[in-house]
Amino acid sequence: MRVRKLAVPGYLMVVAFLLFPVADMLVATWPLRAGSPAWRFSTVSLFGRTLVTPLLGLFLASALATLLEHPRVLRALSVLDGIVALAIAGIAGVYVLDALQLRGQVSIQQEMRFRMGSAAALGKLGLAFLVTLTLSIACWKAAGAVARRARHSRSEKGEERIVVSAEDRERAAAPPRASSGLK
Repeated sequence: MRVRKLAVPGYLMVVAFLLFPVADMLVATWPLRAGSPAWRFSTVSLFGRTLVTPLLGLFLASALATLLEHPRVLRALSVLDGIVALAIAGIAGVYVLDALQLRGQVSIQQEMRFRMGSAAALGKLGLAFLVTLTLSIACWKAAGAVARRARHSRSEKGEERIVVSAEDRERAAAPPRASSGLK
């Protein structure tokens, strides 16, 4: 199958889709100040803007693993997607708390912008949560389907095999006996 030749470059592309945005975000938010609500708020807002590329990478990895029929990779992606979904839910919860804490510090002129930006970031996190959750479930189901298909294929190949005993081979190899016609 020619598609198998795409496995290594495809999975390397997935790694690039996942790691490059994370590295860019770390550089943009360095030094880390997790104790500061303002830093967390701005970092999560930036995270919401860069989230599409890693999500695309997860989807690409899932599609590639399904196409190549890699059930173990699909199971691993399912678990990873589930962990990411839980992390996004936790991040969204902290984001809401930080927004509530920071809204008192926002000037009246900037309040509408703050609310709209917060709602947009929270909406992106909510959509990312749904994407990773549904992708996790889909990968788990696809892994089961791929594994069943592989088992079924192996069992069909086993049923098609004809087992011939040594005795039957000898009979088939022996020259036919001439019949005398007398009884």
